[in-house]
Amino acid sequence: ALASLTLSPDSAYNTSGKDLWDSESVEEFLSSLGEQVGGAGASMAPMVPFSILGGLAGRAVAGPGGMVVGARAGAAVPSYLLNMGDLYNSLKREGVPEEKAAKWASAMAIPIAGLDVFSFGETTSLAKAGRAPGMKALAKYIAKQGGLGALTEGGTEAIQQVLHEGTVSAASGKEFLTKQTLKSVGTSALVG
Repeated sequence: ALASLTLSPDSAYNTSGKDLWDSESVEEFLSSLGEQVGGAGASMAPMVPFSILGGLAGRAVAGPGGMVVGARAGAAVPSYLLNMGDLYNSLKREGVPEEKAAKWASAMAIPIAGLDVFSFGETTSLAKAGRAPGMKALAKYIAKQGGLGALTEGGTEAIQQVLHEGTVSAASGKEFLTKQTLKSVGTSALVG
């Protein structure tokens, strides 16, 4: 089942493939950074509508406290699925057999998604912004919440990458503390 989540090597989505830290010019660095940020934004995008829907459902069932719980639970669903697929693909690339890769990815996507939901936390209250009078108040609220979220996002992205790399290492026997692991963690912290 997880095999269907992998991307075809003939994917129409081509990037420069340059490592952020191996860029030879400012232009290459900024291009690579843009690709990384775009990928991060795309992975966060599904969390927003699920968080809002979860928050509204939670509020309907249990009031204001239910809104927070529902919003975080709603954000957790797409986060878990995306992280599980990404981890599964990494494990398969390292030669981990399909069944073993599926078990590792299914289990380790839980704490990784938990960190996503933690760092996404402040934006789960966006449903409250919908009641703010006028678009100016809504924009100000979203900007404030986005700023608060950005303070925690870099750190949690780095921790998530450590968990990801550690899982691949443990399941495949690949060395953990390498220059590439450090680059991946650094990139995650910067992009986050």
